[in-house]
Amino acid sequence: MGARTAIPTSKKNKMTIQKKTKPIRVILLGFGLSGKLIHFPLILANPYFKLIGVLKRNIEDFEYDRTDYKGLTIYDSIDRVILDSYKFDLAIIATPNITHMSYANLLMNEGIDVVIEKPIAGNERETREIFDQANLLNRHIFAFQNRRWDSDFLTLKKILQMETVGHIISVESNWENFKEAKNTWRNSANIDDLGGILLDLGPHLIDQMIQLLGPIDKLLAEIKIIRPNANTDDEIRIEMLHRSGVKSIIAASHFKKRASPRFRVKGSKGELYINDYDTQEIELRSALTSNSKTKKRRKSRSVATFKDIDGSGIKQMPGEFGDWQQFYMHVASTLLHKENFPIKPNEIIINSQTIDFAKISSKNKSYIKI
Repeated sequence: MGARTAIPTSKKNKMTIQKKTKPIRVILLGFGLSGKLIHFPLILANPYFKLIGVLKRNIEDFEYDRTDYKGLTIYDSIDRVILDSYKFDLAIIATPNITHMSYANLLMNEGIDVVIEKPIAGNERETREIFDQANLLNRHIFAFQNRRWDSDFLTLKKILQMETVGHIISVESNWENFKEAKNTWRNSANIDDLGGILLDLGPHLIDQMIQLLGPIDKLLAEIKIIRPNANTDDEIRIEMLHRSGVKSIIAASHFKKRASPRFRVKGSKGELYINDYDTQEIELRSALTSNSKTKKRRKSRSVATFKDIDGSGIKQMPGEFGDWQQFYMHVASTLLHKENFPIKPNEIIINSQTIDFAKISSKNKSYIKI
């Protein structure tokens, strides 16, 4: 192997990855909303990975004529993927939620590390089991908590570290988008399919609040089904009291048009608002439709507005750029140079535990001690 040269991943991020002769060989499992529109363009743009194959249930509607898809091997079953497992170093599991745990175990047994879309399993017990299995097999599980690199979240994190708002009283996290309840596994009445907004957005929103405010002491949750033709939860509200004494409120709904700010913080010096949602998913979709590997994406950047406690002064503060690619840069750094991955197994287990407690709280209509 030739000489290695260290190169920075970004001007602000000190993490470096050395060049390697052979890139990390990737199989992408699932080519739906997440696989095709998020993971595929991120991997395509990353020089440390080489996408070898794709698992897609309906091969007949695969766009073989697209330039970006040339040279890929298309698989129609997990069994065929396993037969070719020697070709892959990393598998990205972006298939329906019910398959996450079983696919991960199959692939890890073949010596393959895995990126898993959230949720990686259906509950805390299963989440612990899958990490135990990874430890036993000496394999890596990378939970796709990409929203740690959202523009709105990074902006909020930076400003709170500056103590602009003073003593933090509460933080509200809102996620509103109006979606029709379609006949898919995400809207399945079968709880084993692991559909619903709690398991879809909950892992991201809960993770963000714990990252900002620390461990949770107790929570009160309300989980609803409100849309016509909906079979699984599509609106949640979770109040969490953190050990730091700060309250966080998560409100997510598929039955509201975006009106509330993405984040609202109440502090002793005033209130902070971030209205803009991170736009990286939209940008990735736009880049993909261009049928080009080289098209540059416009970077996502939120803006924060701070209002003094007496309302006499209002100022806007430019935020941080969002960068989901940092997730895969950390994956590459871990696999190539054994650096510590920033998303720890225990954080994912606590996240899953919190979701379990939210279900109990909603059922009992009472606070649950964590």
